[in-house]
Amino acid sequence: MKSSISKRGKWNILRFALVAAIFIVLYKTGQFDMVRLRCAFKRPDLIMLSASLLLLGVLVNVQRWRILLKVQDFYISNTKAIKLTLIGDFFSVAIPGSVSGDIVKAYYLARGKKQKEKLITTIILDRLVGLYTMILIATLSIITTFLYSSINGDYGVWTNPTLRALGYFIFTVFILLNIMGIIIVGSRGRYKFVEFLLKKAPFHEAVTKIYEAVIQYGHKPGLMLNAMFVSILAQIIILMGVWSLFSILGINLLTAIDCLVALPICLAINSIPLTPGGLGVGEAGFQGVFLLFGSDKGAELAILYHMIYFGQRIGLGGMVYLFSGFSNKEVVDSA
Repeated sequence: MKSSISKRGKWNILRFALVAAIFIVLYKTGQFDMVRLRCAFKRPDLIMLSASLLLLGVLVNVQRWRILLKVQDFYISNTKAIKLTLIGDFFSVAIPGSVSGDIVKAYYLARGKKQKEKLITTIILDRLVGLYTMILIATLSIITTFLYSSINGDYGVWTNPTLRALGYFIFTVFILLNIMGIIIVGSRGRYKFVEFLLKKAPFHEAVTKIYEAVIQYGHKPGLMLNAMFVSILAQIIILMGVWSLFSILGINLLTAIDCLVALPICLAINSIPLTPGGLGVGEAGFQGVFLLFGSDKGAELAILYHMIYFGQRIGLGGMVYLFSGFSNKEVVDSA
């Protein structure tokens, strides 16, 4: 136990060291300017607008999770689902590592229930659907701009070979995700090679139950389409929340379509579980992507986003955790 805690402590030290190193590099290379952030205090209206949209995006995503629970024949009230989501978000910040919140969320959700694997699977699928729709929006935006550019003969920012390579990469990832979805979720029965892998997997019984739960999503395409639609709506609201910060920093080089390409990529990079809440990693990712589109204010945008992100999760999520009062039997019921 002590060894486990010691390893976790060392890993957390490395995480915070990485955050510090990234900020130092950005500052020393002139890619981060604190003076630009002073503008944020002059536009509290835009900060509030952004915070409201980002919170609304979270609340809409809660409905996506409730749909995924319904696929497994479980019901959870809207109020309890919101509470669990905010508590999970709080622990994602309070305990370094973006998966920490999912572990706490899974604990409260599955506590006292027999079909724990099915319930936990809904949390995993919720993450994956969110990632998929994020990449879907970026892919559709890339295809749209490519078609528009080819018709007009003006490729604009896409003349940048690095940006073009990034576009091809995202499109490839999107295709691979669809193939994986067809194989795993879209199958209405088992593939023999999947059965073979399941038998060889560690914790065979638990992994098999999780796989069986995943298969259920292919049996109810109507609910999955609803979950996808809700997820896309939530992603668009979140993107609008980040976009509303553009005026504060005077970012005017990116068009609306550019934002639909750049911001999902930035948020995907920010979700990489290397540092608490993507702090540092997000700043580097935002800066790198925005430079491809001709703006040098990506790091400052990421900091404003993180100010709202951490504020909501620590403040609102912490309050919900302190006063939630969950008992063993009140979280989820069978449909």
